[in-house]
Amino acid sequence: MLSIKTNDMPKVMELEIGGKVTEEDIKEFKNYFKQKEKEYDVFNVVITVNKMEYSFEGFIEELKFEANHLDKFNKVAVISDKKWVNAIGKLTNQIPNIEVENFDVNERGKALEWASHE
Repeated sequence: MLSIKTNDMPKVMELEIGGKVTEEDIKEFKNYFKQKEKEYDVFNVVITVNKMEYSFEGFIEELKFEANHLDKFNKVAVISDKKWVNAIGKLTNQIPNIEVENFDVNERGKALEWASHE
C-alpha cells in the first residue's frame, strides 16, 4: 500500500508505504505526481516507510518512473525505524542534486520541517 498524505506545504509531497506496493499504487502516485508537476518545477518528498514489499510489476514501474523524473526532486526525507531503509537512504544521497535525510519514526514533524525548506 502506498498512501498519499495531505499537508499544508504545497511543494512537499508526503507518502506512506506500508505493506505491498502494487502496480496500481504506482499508477495512482504517477497521477498525483503529474498534478504536482504542473504546479511546480521541483519539489520535496517525505516518505514514511513502515513495511515495504513490492510486486514485481510495481517495482519495475517505480524504477522506470524514478529514472525519468530524478530532476524533479530536490529533497527526500525518509522516516523509518528500519536500518536497511536508512542504509538505502545513505546510498541514494549520492545521487546528484537530490538531498536525502533519514529520520526516526517519532520525527515526522522534524522531517516535514526539513523538507519544507529549499
